[in-house]
Amino acid sequence: MDVKNNLLFTFLSANLALNNQQSGYARGILLQKNSSPEYFDMPVWDFEMGSAALNHLDGDAVVYLERFSRRFKGKFYLKEGLQKISWYYYLKDDEQKAEE
Repeated sequence: MDVKNNLLFTFLSANLALNNQQSGYARGILLQKNSSPEYFDMPVWDFEMGSAALNHLDGDAVVYLERFSRRFKGKFYLKEGLQKISWYYYLKDDEQKAEE
């Protein structure tokens, strides 16, 4: 299965890894995906990467999640993304930003 050049396989593999509590593996999949300009850049990549980073309490999780919430114009994952941003700030003891 080509998870580097077939973005559908990339999404499926990363999403399954996240659901199977394998955030490190999901992050590796997302980092190796083909990001050349010929491929469509989708906000869901930020959501997936932010979710994986948050599971490891990495500081860059909020960067990905906030970029997702700014760029995504749909309804799917939006509330979950905002909830994860709130969790990030709550875990960093910033209750004011967590409430926003």
